[in-house]
Amino acid sequence: RSYEESISSETDRESIFAVNQSGDIVTVPSSAHLNPNAGYVYCLDGSPSFPTKLDRELFLPKEPDVLAADTSEVAPSSLIRSEREREDANRLFNMTISKRGPRAAQKRHRCLWQLAKFMGSQFLGAWLMCIPAQISQSNLPTDEKSKVLLRALGALRILRSHRRIVADEAAYRALIVACGKCGTDRRVELMKLYGLMRNDGIFPDAVTLGQYTRAIAEGYSNRSADIHVDTDKLGMHVVASPTATYSDLELLDTNLSLLEESGMRWKSRGGKATSEAAPPSISQSKTFETVTTQRTSKSKRQWHPVYCSSSFFPMRSDDGTSTTSIKKDKNVRLVALWSRTTCCKSCSYVPLDEEIQSGWDVATPHDNAVALDWSVPCPRCDALIVPLIGYKEMGTEDFTDKEDNPEVLGYKSDLPPQLESKITDGYAPPTSDGGGGEEEHGQSSGFVSYLSPKKLRLVLEQLVVEFGEEILDRDRLREVNPQALFNLWWYCARFALPLPLAISPTNGDDINNTPQEISDACAFASWDKSIAMQGCRSAAKAIGATRTSPLASEHREKLFDNPSIDSPLLAFFNLQGYCQADWDHADLSEVLVSLVKACDTTDLTQAVACICQKNESKEGTEHPDGTVVQAPSLGHNMTDTSFGSTTAAAYESFSMMNPSTDEHSPIHKISSSGLDCYRTLLYLARYQCTTAFHAFFPTTTRACKGYHFWCAQGTPRPIFDRAFREAADDYNHNRGNVNNGDTDGNDNKAIGPAIHGVSEVGVGFRCIFGHMI
Repeated sequence: RSYEESISSETDRESIFAVNQSGDIVTVPSSAHLNPNAGYVYCLDGSPSFPTKLDRELFLPKEPDVLAADTSEVAPSSLIRSEREREDANRLFNMTISKRGPRAAQKRHRCLWQLAKFMGSQFLGAWLMCIPAQISQSNLPTDEKSKVLLRALGALRILRSHRRIVADEAAYRALIVACGKCGTDRRVELMKLYGLMRNDGIFPDAVTLGQYTRAIAEGYSNRSADIHVDTDKLGMHVVASPTATYSDLELLDTNLSLLEESGMRWKSRGGKATSEAAPPSISQSKTFETVTTQRTSKSKRQWHPVYCSSSFFPMRSDDGTSTTSIKKDKNVRLVALWSRTTCCKSCSYVPLDEEIQSGWDVATPHDNAVALDWSVPCPRCDALIVPLIGYKEMGTEDFTDKEDNPEVLGYKSDLPPQLESKITDGYAPPTSDGGGGEEEHGQSSGFVSYLSPKKLRLVLEQLVVEFGEEILDRDRLREVNPQALFNLWWYCARFALPLPLAISPTNGDDINNTPQEISDACAFASWDKSIAMQGCRSAAKAIGATRTSPLASEHREKLFDNPSIDSPLLAFFNLQGYCQADWDHADLSEVLVSLVKACDTTDLTQAVACICQKNESKEGTEHPDGTVVQAPSLGHNMTDTSFGSTTAAAYESFSMMNPSTDEHSPIHKISSSGLDCYRTLLYLARYQCTTAFHAFFPTTTRACKGYHFWCAQGTPRPIFDRAFREAADDYNHNRGNVNNGDTDGNDNKAIGPAIHGVSEVGVGFRCIFGHMI
């Protein structure tokens, strides 16, 4: 039988189902109490017609007024992590730390790279979280949006391959959202991001899959709208403007071109390089019209103890012309950042930057953005210290060519500031008029707490929840939370990345047709303030050289015609001229000679012995008048001046919780009259003879891959730290044999103060985050 016959035979007049003229099974009204052959007909105003409007009163149950879900909470942003993702991060953090509970009951893991790589992953997640807001700027042209995305993909690739930092799901989700907001077709990059995320063992949740589907749809829509795009150019590409000149400040920051060159490798489809066309590269204008400036090997790049991070706004529209509605402030903001701001109140020891970071190797009871857990233990006496980051904001007009400015030249004291046992650039107490951190000529300076990347990410997520994604603006974040801004800028400089925050124009007037102003900025991070000021001074000269001026001809020649310059912003920072006084120093010159001799044998025993003998000869030196030279006291007065007002109350609370902070440790008391053995050799090996010492005594080594508990590579100990530890043990053993003939290895009483180094966790942070002293 046919389908209609089977249906009609199974249905009768009393059934509620029937077959219409189209062959569909429909529900019919009841025919009860009707005459034979009678039925219902829809009518409007007496004419047979289907109704276009239904009566809501006849519905049961009653139709709700609003069909959407009734909720008073705002949906969280897809850029922040969920509770499950935060719990996974805390679980991974507890696996990477090596100190659990009291310090006496430590549990060391075999692989000590994990904590540094985890903190690097947290910073990468915080950095990528700001990329979608930067791409969404309304005054940013499409080509520049592509460049921002290109640099983000290049940063992910560089940190993954060179620093061995693996991004988490929230970081990948932020990149997926950025691809959808770019305004061009990015389906190739999206598919590769998804494959890379799956290779990292990440199973995306519903939020990530939803953003991925949305970005794919946006890419298809943009692809369909632009019918003039060649099908062979699907994926990432950068169009260099033919009108680009040296006045563009982006040409001065070579980190941007390196990120773009790394991001261009995402263009190859299917992971295969096309043989018909040459591999993509940045135009010659990006490399100052010189082929030799393109350094293919990372080891050939010059080392500087200062790192830079730029925040430049492009002034070109989609058609390659300059925008007239926005003008730039000629006075570029220069920010100096340094971390040599805190010393221990108990033993007066000034920790290195990697020693501060090694203090994060402890489980914290709090995991929120408002907990005051900024303190770290002192590497010498275990007393709590509150690390700070100092900052000073200036402009290019504040720097002149006067060579008598002591703040921008080399050190003027007896020892370089990297070897001094006291801090001279401390926090200035508020004056009578309440001008605590402000200086003359509009230069602002101060101190903020040194946050770990894990804590910084929590602070940024809390700000996004409270203020929305509009808070991810440079000037807005500077006004609301300068602590988050300067910490983010500090880590961006450490990893040679640009500041990922949006730049909003100010002081504009649409009625009077007054163009809006935008100010460019660049930050320089170093361990000591004097080195950061040297970077700002060099950048001021380089920016002045890019402008048309009759006095800038020699500066332009040094910038663009010198093939040995890797970073134009630091082209006027002469490292040899800064530390040339080391060879004239009575003590450092002898240590340098012994260090040069050690290059052949890689044995630092003679250099260690030279420093120890110099320290012993200075102890108890008697003047002709009979007085005895005493070491300068580094008491609480000096220490208190190194703390900013933002953390003074927090430090007092930590002191009350830990009474041992105010007590002096008689065992680990640091002598301020002599040279620190490890720090002296580390300074000379990095600042002097950079070509030779960096080759014979490298202070960093490459990390292992992935997250794991046991590591076959062992502990992160570079050649310098290994040679120093062996030299210190040999010197201690020899002194013990000479002094009292003790050969059982217990000769600390004979040699006096112990020779300290940096912990293995601190060396791991130095290798991942970069070395600066």
